[in-house]
Amino acid sequence: MLADKTPPIKRKLISIIMMTSTAALLLACGTFTIYDMVTFRKSKMLEASLLANIIAANSTAAIAFNDPQMAQETLGTLRSEPHVMAARIYVVGGAPFATYFRRGAVTTPLPEMSQPENSVFTEDTLRISRRITSKGDALGTIFLEMDLNELLLRRRRYEIGRAHV
Repeated sequence: MLADKTPPIKRKLISIIMMTSTAALLLACGTFTIYDMVTFRKSKMLEASLLANIIAANSTAAIAFNDPQMAQETLGTLRSEPHVMAARIYVVGGAPFATYFRRGAVTTPLPEMSQPENSVFTEDTLRISRRITSKGDALGTIFLEMDLNELLLRRRRYEIGRAHV
């Protein structure tokens, strides 16, 4: 009698169940990872916008009285935000008024002229520009550059987790 080389039905069912469970688990992990990255970017954008708006509101007097030292002090408060790499306040004509750089931060050159309001993600930074207004009058622009180290750390954690699956 020839030995039947086909695996028993029990082994086939276990294999099918394991493959299905593995596929479902990988799909769920991928979905959670993508969702986390998207929500992280949105929350980082909101955080940067709020920070830019606060600095803009606190800079109106410095710009109105043409006091770059006071604007510099306002930007100096960004030291308490570890992810802010650089910031610059521009006056209405577009010229730089005050600049802040985090110690030890390697940043791309800041724009020499003010930029229109926008938010741009690069590979490892978020660059945001917001108007500075007072009673509806435009006074200038605030530009912030923030690192995305938190996002990079999350990606590494996900990659390490995937390596163990």
